[in-house]
Amino acid sequence: QTNKSNATEPAYSPGVKNATQLDKPYSNQKPDCLYISSSMFRELNEYKMSSQKHTAKVLFYPGANSHQMLKRLLQDREFHSLDKSAIKQIFILTGTNYIDSLASGALTYQNAVTGINEICFKLWEIFLKCKNQCSEHPA
Repeated sequence: QTNKSNATEPAYSPGVKNATQLDKPYSNQKPDCLYISSSMFRELNEYKMSSQKHTAKVLFYPGANSHQMLKRLLQDREFHSLDKSAIKQIFILTGTNYIDSLASGALTYQNAVTGINEICFKLWEIFLKCKNQCSEHPA
């Protein structure tokens, strides 16, 4: 079988930078749009989602529920290296890895909601604190 995808379109593999990704015209811009998920965002291409106005950063943690995602995020060097004051939008997709546990009764809805709230509130706290500090002490 032959792959009939567009030959000019580079293959995307998480964690592997190809020539197009290394030669991004927006790579010198600080990310201002952050995308966080378990594995659902793994195919998002930062280059294609960036423009002269916005630069995207995608972080994903395969197999993680909300609680695990937060734990991995807080240990992620890429997350720590972000200029938090530059982030204007955060898109988070979480909770999908709770489905099997909820369906089997191994997890209650309240526990799932608690995990989802935990990551959302922590992100809010991190980025709001940075926004407040940066506005009080402009560079």
